[in-house]
Amino acid sequence: MLPASSVYNPAGEYTDEAGNIQYYDNESDNYKQNHFQLIYSQKLGDFLSLHTALHYTKGKGYYEEYREDQNYEDYGLQNVIIGDSVITYTDLIRRKWMSNDFYGLVYSLKYQEEHVEVTVGGGVNQYNGDHFGEIIWMQNAGNTGKDYQWYFNDSRKGEISLYGKVNYLLTGKTSVFGDLQYRHIFYEMKGIDDDLKDIGQEQRFGFFNPKAGIFYSFTPNQDAYFSFSVAHREPTRTDFKEASGDPTAAPKPETLYDSEMGYKLRTGKASLGVNLYGMVYRDQLVPTGELSDVGYTIMTNVDKSYRIGVEIIAGIKPAEFIGWDMNLTLSRSRIRDFVEYYTDYNTSDWSSQYLSRNLGEVDIAYSPSVIATSDLRFKIHKGTELHFISKFVSKQYADNTMNSERLIDPYFVNNIRLDYEPEIRNIKGIQFQILVNNIFYEVYESNGYGGNWYEDGVEKSWSYYFPQAGTNFMVKIGLKF
Repeated sequence: MLPASSVYNPAGEYTDEAGNIQYYDNESDNYKQNHFQLIYSQKLGDFLSLHTALHYTKGKGYYEEYREDQNYEDYGLQNVIIGDSVITYTDLIRRKWMSNDFYGLVYSLKYQEEHVEVTVGGGVNQYNGDHFGEIIWMQNAGNTGKDYQWYFNDSRKGEISLYGKVNYLLTGKTSVFGDLQYRHIFYEMKGIDDDLKDIGQEQRFGFFNPKAGIFYSFTPNQDAYFSFSVAHREPTRTDFKEASGDPTAAPKPETLYDSEMGYKLRTGKASLGVNLYGMVYRDQLVPTGELSDVGYTIMTNVDKSYRIGVEIIAGIKPAEFIGWDMNLTLSRSRIRDFVEYYTDYNTSDWSSQYLSRNLGEVDIAYSPSVIATSDLRFKIHKGTELHFISKFVSKQYADNTMNSERLIDPYFVNNIRLDYEPEIRNIKGIQFQILVNNIFYEVYESNGYGGNWYEDGVEKSWSYYFPQAGTNFMVKIGLKF
């Protein structure tokens, strides 16, 4: 069984008036989405086709939690006075709500003949979201009514995009492609957040994203390619929210310059693919290693960073009843001249200084240098396959300081999957799948977060990890009519 330190979860834990540890039994996350799509496709001639889709997603939900020793002023409330006593804090149960609507139109017009394929398209999308919090119970409520709402904010994000793609066959072996895209994004945020901070702001971005490449076929079974692209990514609503009120922390969009080249080989019993990539970033948004109050990964910009690596995909099928697919990624993900900002406390009077230090070139958080997967499959009988699936992930750091105190250890996990597809009359298709995960009961964590502080110049560390389940299983049944 897993050690106690790996299965402890403090969610919902509190201390009652007698000093006993208790657990709130409705610490829960409740969220529901409904998706609606209307898709229309029309062939307009021998070479021309139109594809459009309208979509709408409605989502609403909340998570509920017990919070201990909460200050009234943090919720915009007055202290409670009972006789001569002034009560400044209380236990409470709160719900943080989210209600959102996402809708829009996407479309494409495609022209295709023997030597050329041209596609033009785009989309118009709108997101509207309300975020608010309610207190449904307080140990010392005073005059506060039930379901008191202590914050409310609404956000809007609109996007208009246009693109054009061309694939052109120069010769029987050589083709070139180009892709031009323009995106316009608009953010609007109003109201206060859960810390009573005004997050009102507007942000606008316009991005031009080009891509071009060449594809060469040596033989019908051998291909090579090269491509170069420029892409931009805007900060998320939460990135802007976390930085509200601090102009120096306002996130900037990131720019990526991506070069890739690869080779593919296919034979009757084997295949091999190799892809080399080099990604150079400007103002890349990287995780700091800390989480927000609702578990969101806090991001920050770094001036210069890069990712380089190789992806190798191989497969062999020596006989009809056996096959083996493998994937290996070797990468190097680094930030150049990383500057760590921190607070150093003087323990004699607990005064503090805000300092910085240059750590040079460091690993980007949550970036393992090796990821390897394997899928060894056996055909037991007609319609029945057994898969032995393995995955290895090398060590990775939970922040950008490469401190071993905030390290996620490497892990190697093995699973078994049985696929069975019987033939049953009047049923187009039926599939049974049994998946047994972590068959060797590996004790590991796949994720975590942490941070640090300093006292008298000495670094102190804190970290939390997400332990994964021991041996567990899942059964799936799929039907087609």
